Amino acid sequence: MIRKRLTKYVVAALTVLLTSLGLTAITPAGALDGSKFDPGLIISDSVFFDFGTMTVAEIQRFLESQVPVCKSGTTGMPCLRNYRTDTPEKTADPGKCAYMPAQKDISAATIIYNIARACGINPRVLLVTLQKEQGLVQASIPSPYMYRAAMGYGCPDSDPGICGKVWTGLFNQLYKAAGQFQWYGDPNGSFTYLRPGREVSISYHPDASRNCGKKTFTLKSQATANLYYYTPFVPNTAALNNLRGTGDSCSAYGNRNFWRYYWDWFGSPLGGGFLLKSSTSDTYFISNDIKYPLADPALVTELAPLGPLGEISKEYLDSFPTGTPMTRLIKTAPVSGVSTYYFVSSGKKYLVASCDQATNLGLDCNAAITLTQVQLDALPTGAFRPDITGIVKSIPVAPATASYYMVNASKKYPVDCGKAPLLGFSCTAAPAWDDSKLNALATVRLGVTGLGISALMNLDDGSRVIIQAGKKREVLDDASLTAAGVGPTAPSPLKLKDFSYLPWGAPIAVDGSLFVNRALKREGVIVNGNYFDIDPVTRAEIDFTKLFRQTPGSLGADGLSAIPNTASIKTLVVDARSQHWLLNADGKTKVDDSTNWITAASPVTNELADKFPTLEQTITGFNFVQVKGQKTVYLLKDGIIRATYNAADRDVLDVGMNSTAPVMVTVSGLASIPKGVMVLPAGLVVKNKQTGIVGLIDGASRIVTIAETSMAVTLPEPRALTNLQLIGYQDQEVLSSYKVSCAGLKYIVANSLLHEAQVAVAKDLPGKTTPLSDASCALLTITDQSMGHYVGERITDPKTNKLTYKAYKIIKGKRYPFKNMAAYKKDNLTEPPLIWVDQTFLRNLPLGNEIGGETVDPKPDPKPTPKPKQYTIVAGDSLSSIAIKFNTTVSKIMTLNNIVNADRIRIGQVLKLP
Repeated sequence: MIRKRLTKYVVAALTVLLTSLGLTAITPAGALDGSKFDPGLIISDSVFFDFGTMTVAEIQRFLESQVPVCKSGTTGMPCLRNYRTDTPEKTADPGKCAYMPAQKDISAATIIYNIARACGINPRVLLVTLQKEQGLVQASIPSPYMYRAAMGYGCPDSDPGICGKVWTGLFNQLYKAAGQFQWYGDPNGSFTYLRPGREVSISYHPDASRNCGKKTFTLKSQATANLYYYTPFVPNTAALNNLRGTGDSCSAYGNRNFWRYYWDWFGSPLGGGFLLKSSTSDTYFISNDIKYPLADPALVTELAPLGPLGEISKEYLDSFPTGTPMTRLIKTAPVSGVSTYYFVSSGKKYLVASCDQATNLGLDCNAAITLTQVQLDALPTGAFRPDITGIVKSIPVAPATASYYMVNASKKYPVDCGKAPLLGFSCTAAPAWDDSKLNALATVRLGVTGLGISALMNLDDGSRVIIQAGKKREVLDDASLTAAGVGPTAPSPLKLKDFSYLPWGAPIAVDGSLFVNRALKREGVIVNGNYFDIDPVTRAEIDFTKLFRQTPGSLGADGLSAIPNTASIKTLVVDARSQHWLLNADGKTKVDDSTNWITAASPVTNELADKFPTLEQTITGFNFVQVKGQKTVYLLKDGIIRATYNAADRDVLDVGMNSTAPVMVTVSGLASIPKGVMVLPAGLVVKNKQTGIVGLIDGASRIVTIAETSMAVTLPEPRALTNLQLIGYQDQEVLSSYKVSCAGLKYIVANSLLHEAQVAVAKDLPGKTTPLSDASCALLTITDQSMGHYVGERITDPKTNKLTYKAYKIIKGKRYPFKNMAAYKKDNLTEPPLIWVDQTFLRNLPLGNEIGGETVDPKPDPKPTPKPKQYTIVAGDSLSSIAIKFNTTVSKIMTLNNIVNADRIRIGQVLKLP
């Protein structure tokens, strides 16, 4: 509807009218382009009917921003920000408004809020209508008529004289207009001729005599239809070309002004506030007729007071030029060439004291976008320091005036009340404190840099993060801040999420600090800019507090993410010099072993390794090792450790060891070396407690067991051991009946003595040759008496105690008795004399026919070999001289006679010759 006074289109007259009514012209939101006005979609339904867009406090703050100071005048009427009245009870009006109770002495903001909610109309729509109808929102000296006809309700163009006579007063005007706005869209009513989705023709001007004509267009929303029901005229091109002035004689301004005021104050009336998107685009922030892409999607939430996010057509969105990406740094329009900068967080704005501070926060003043004053007013200014509880004032003594201070628990900060709102505070209603209360607080004067938001954030989990040079750096503790040259710093009101655009930097931590890693819930250290996690087992064994600075501070995974993070510190480590170390409670032991177990070492830097004192001992790979406080001593050899039985065994096992003192290690250090079974020295005679089997330890895993068929040998008393203690000796061999080899030489055992024998003799004895280690051979006595094919038996007659003698010849595993000794002597012409043996030797040799009586007729070999040439060694012979004598080589003689050592020959020994 067009008010009577809007028929006066002369700019000068309009200016005089505004001045006389105490109206303040609005500050343009930028170069709003009239070409963007869509007559079919002035406002979207989602905006028009959204009754929850503002709280009472927000409405009040908006009214105060439009009229900062109410002027006194002769009208007797307060400006809208200060207006208060009683309101009547209203019964529910179906299709229009819900029930409203009577209320006493409530503000205009409360009236607007209550009616908006009761009638389901956006309070912003009501505010804009109050302004476009009577200019009441910005009137500093309103007239009584402005209140009587506040919404222009009941002011038909056909009879403007009745305006403000029927439904008068602010409450009635708001209530009736809001109800009518809701009723227009009700299908039960009579307002059905303007339907969204259909073409409509709306007049340009109420005076038909001017022949201004009509505009035909498609109506796109019910809300827009409601505006045309209320004010049934569309602005022409002249009115749109001069949005803030007059057009021509055919111009009407009601709906143009509604659209313009809404844009200026609340952003786009199309589906949202200043945050807009199309169905296929990203979100943009609209300011000063430019769309800015959001550098951080979280800004949609952070800018909530400037929302909600609205969706518009792609064509309409594309009509806005695109600016640079919007960051959290915003600014005011310059005043005398200087802008004020703010940081946006959680729907509030916080003062940024300087562009240097912005740079430190990773932001660029040159990229900050300019917000309109309406937009800035919609973002409450947050307190720049959360520790400051408010502003107080002194109690002055005339003629002095009060001084104002920002205060916290221990300090007071003098403040200029003109600048206090920039810091998120107000001197209004500041309580008065006497001198005793003020003097209890230390006075601190803040410089320019101290007035901006702090870069130090106290997080909810107790950790702290500081922003430095565009990076987030977690703070370990106060000592680390001091060491980094950061003095006492006030806390920031900002949250860590506000800096998601920044990378993490190295934590602020004193080198050599021992602290808890919150992500792993265990300790770690920082040394020379590197982080090292400490294996919990190793930490339990080694007191790291003796080597590092322990702090109750902690660091998280993000705070540690920007520095090198190597493997966990375990007991076995290797430094950058490729030197391996075993750590223990006293320091580090050098490891020079090169077997596979050292490959599991955790890599550390030289600086970390050097934190541990170097101990005297060295692990060479052949050592005794022992866990401090435990009895068991282990032998480390060939890359494994094996428990030893006692000190006597170790005296045998330590042959060739550089140092026999056990190297002390931790439990985990011991566990880092592969573990074998108990080690027993070769040559040890043992007896299995469970089986009763006696054996001879003959190597690292070999045992030679003694059976009934084994040769008779004299051995030390066996050590009784369990199956478990002997489990490592699975390489078992039964001691043969006759033959062993020591150091490569074959011997025949008789009477516990080792006799050298010719190969042919050994072949004629049954069974295999049992190889023995040097240690086992050392238990046996080697005699110089060689054994041939002849053995003898001394037999004592039990009745007469008379001794008789019996000789035998061993041929192919049997013993052939001689009739008498004379027969033996006659037969043995070339071999060594017989060896007297006992029954143990003889029992495993079957008895053959007697020699010297019946003829011995052993079966001939299928292929008899020719008798080889022989030579009996005499005094002065050597293998070299024999080889020369018979035109052969030492090697051939040794091979033919199974001789291993060329020096082990004796007089009377018969050699085969090639």
